[in-house]
Amino acid sequence: MPYAGATGAVGTGFGMGSPYATYGYPPTTEAQTESSNVFLGTATSILSINPLQLFQELISTVVFIVILLLLWKYQDRVLLFLTGDDQIHAGFTDCLWWGCCRCCGACSWNWTRHLTRCPCLPQSMQGTNVVKGVAAQLGIATHTIELSNLIIGDLPYGGQGSFYIAVETAANPPLRSSVSERKSSKLVHFPEVLTVRLRESSLEKPVRIIVYLLDVVGSTELCEIRLSPSNLVSWARESLNHPKRFGMQVSDRSRLTVTPPWIAMTISFPINDIRHLENMHAEGSYVRTGTWTGHDSLGTYKDHDLQTFKHNYILVDGTGHAVQEPAESDIWCVSTMRGCSRGLVNTLSVVSIVLGSVLFVARMYCGSCYTHYYSMARVLGTNGTVGVLGGWNVSTPIATAWITQVNEYCSTPVSQMATLSGGGNPCLPSYASVYDLCLHPPATQRNVTAFQGLSKAIFGEEHESFLACIPEACEYNQWLAEREGFIFLGLGVFILFALLGLGPCLDRMIELYRKKQVHQMNMQMKEMRKDGSTRRLLR
Repeated sequence: MPYAGATGAVGTGFGMGSPYATYGYPPTTEAQTESSNVFLGTATSILSINPLQLFQELISTVVFIVILLLLWKYQDRVLLFLTGDDQIHAGFTDCLWWGCCRCCGACSWNWTRHLTRCPCLPQSMQGTNVVKGVAAQLGIATHTIELSNLIIGDLPYGGQGSFYIAVETAANPPLRSSVSERKSSKLVHFPEVLTVRLRESSLEKPVRIIVYLLDVVGSTELCEIRLSPSNLVSWARESLNHPKRFGMQVSDRSRLTVTPPWIAMTISFPINDIRHLENMHAEGSYVRTGTWTGHDSLGTYKDHDLQTFKHNYILVDGTGHAVQEPAESDIWCVSTMRGCSRGLVNTLSVVSIVLGSVLFVARMYCGSCYTHYYSMARVLGTNGTVGVLGGWNVSTPIATAWITQVNEYCSTPVSQMATLSGGGNPCLPSYASVYDLCLHPPATQRNVTAFQGLSKAIFGEEHESFLACIPEACEYNQWLAEREGFIFLGLGVFILFALLGLGPCLDRMIELYRKKQVHQMNMQMKEMRKDGSTRRLLR
């Protein structure tokens, strides 16, 4: 602390016996002292460094960074080793579409197709999903693009060969055309219409189109081109239905070519599918089949009820023999029971988790309120006795700093031995006194709020929690404290029972019902075979 030395200055810290006072040297200032301490601290830190430990940490950091770089560079091989697939078939836009637009898979919005069945709308918009259409315009959902009139020419290969095309789109599996056998590398045609699904977004990976030569063992990549998904959607909107020709890059740069290879194709929205599957609102209830009538017209489509479709088209195996299958009504019954079983188990699990979360929050809320009233009882005293700070005037609000100091004092071992003249420890107020303080808090004190410590830690010391404590908080806290172990243990056991007990039991019952239906079907088959009417039964 500053004090007066022999020179009469305050805070110099040098008395008559100091050599600086005797010879008139200037006293050391606080800045100089702080600078010296910083220098000595820095020097001490440098001298305390262990070179061997520093070298080991440096090597470990370098090795960790190299491992991360190798994992990133060969991520396809790592994924193939871990999952059997070299790609993750999901990205940021997939999560956005599934989480926000589809409500985590709970909503399909297929009911909006009824709103777009107006005959006055264009054919391409009739029966469309409104939410998916809007999301596709925003780059969240996918567009359906058809690549037709596929022609490749001037391939970097001499003579004839067997060629095919592969299209890689985002994280989807690659599409492949049929193999055009023994064709000239000068010009090759393909009959397919390749349907790709892509997003009109800058986050989407380019569409990669590759031309392969089929060898005796494996395939050889001849050339490729990368196209932006946004450009493909823009070209599809032109609705010109004219082919576009793109120059491709030769994969083997050492190969000399007279002219660059190219690919021609028509880019459009779905126009070649006579069944109009993009605008189909099926939900597994009916089957749509198409009939191609010839070269001049595309054809027509027809919708069949699923049960009628199975009745008209008998299920056969690879040799053409009839295969037994249950009736559609039985399949619907089993599927409904399984859906109800999963729904019941999931509902019970979710209700248990929500109830446990509510009880946990209530326990924390009541415990926070009780803790603050408990601290107030330490300061104010109870049952006519004085508190830790002595006789506190009830009309004087208790500052937060005083409560903090009292709690710190009461946490020391010395406070546990302190007793009042009438008996009792002011640091250990009884539950009855705290409960009375909860029900009848002094009007002059500030309102007690919950989670004060958490609020101050997040928003600062000046911020007060807005969640007021109810008068019954202490009573509820006592009730929850006595039963919380039993409550949470019971909820945990109930969740395990729903997942590991109730669910498997219901699945077992449904499986027994299914086997019973199959057994009845087999018995009917035997009876029908005796009458020679197997075909009638299958229908």
